[in-house]
Amino acid sequence: MVFRGAEPRPALEALTGKLFLVGGGAAIASAVGSSVGAFALVPLPDALAALPLLWMVESLPVLASLPLAVAAVVVLYPRLVDRTPAVATSGLLLAVVPWSLFAAVLAWGSASVVVPGVAFSPDAVLSARAAGLALWLAFFLGVGLAGVSLLQTGRHYLAGGGLLAFVVAWNGPLLLAEATGYPPGRVLRFSPTGTALAMVVIGYSLSPGQDLSDGG
Repeated sequence: MVFRGAEPRPALEALTGKLFLVGGGAAIASAVGSSVGAFALVPLPDALAALPLLWMVESLPVLASLPLAVAAVVVLYPRLVDRTPAVATSGLLLAVVPWSLFAAVLAWGSASVVVPGVAFSPDAVLSARAAGLALWLAFFLGVGLAGVSLLQTGRHYLAGGGLLAFVVAWNGPLLLAEATGYPPGRVLRFSPTGTALAMVVIGYSLSPGQDLSDGG
């Protein structure tokens, strides 16, 4: 195993924690701003609302949590592999492999826009909706297993709970809507807020002097 027996990397853990805190804080600020804007007397100017991909800009802090989750799983792996090798390794593979494929498809699509003559055919990779769903579930299962591995150490409860809360925040509202028949739009709005709070918890737990400070 490449990382087996390696020392934990506190500097990378701290950096990942800072990025989670920044992203979580930005996501909370965006959620508050959206809520205030919904009740504001002055509506969003039409010219601004019509900007292309404005929704992506607003969602960027939450979307950034996905690669940050991969970074957290990778950075924490040396800390976990000696204590829970099967769970830690399964979490690493399930998180990294789907995300690598997502990133490759994204890079492929970007290249097709920037470089003339590069054809973009994501169907060649994700030929069915089931394939994309399987990759999505595998990714979050990997992040969840990393959280379980942290909990199994008997000491990193905040970090482990934060990763599990992250998984629930991303997928819980949609699963609830599917199970109850409740309109998805009414419950999905809770997902960004829950994700932002989970990001703050994860970031705090990775900060020096907190959940991982015992060096074990």
